[in-house]
Amino acid sequence: MSLFDWFFPEQAQAIQLRRIAEQHQSVDRSRSRESAGADYRLSRLEEHLGFVALVVGSLMEKLERSGVVSRRELREAIAELDELDGIRDGRLDLAYLQELSSQLEIESALSLTKSSDRSIDDEIAQLKTRLAQLEKQKHDQML
Repeated sequence: MSLFDWFFPEQAQAIQLRRIAEQHQSVDRSRSRESAGADYRLSRLEEHLGFVALVVGSLMEKLERSGVVSRRELREAIAELDELDGIRDGRLDLAYLQELSSQLEIESALSLTKSSDRSIDDEIAQLKTRLAQLEKQKHDQML
């Protein structure tokens, strides 16, 4: 306790209360900014989701009109995808979809590796055959 607090307790208490009020106002302003930021991000997310829905709807409509797929086939595909995560709830868990996508990428990469291994093996065999032919020609020329 300072001398000021001792001699002027009411003013010291007023100063302390003012500091507390200022701290609360600072916290309130900070929370308000955070809330405004979250509101903005939510608004942007809704806009992005609306755009994605528009693109998906346009693609579905175009696919149907071009005869690539019918609405019934689309509904069946949606129902099949809905059940992939084990829960039939009209949506697909994004984490599950990302995991599935990663697995497909790995399978695709393995498939490409196997086919490229075959291609490399075929090229090696062709090169060996060509080398043998050249060696035979060289040998025949020497005779």
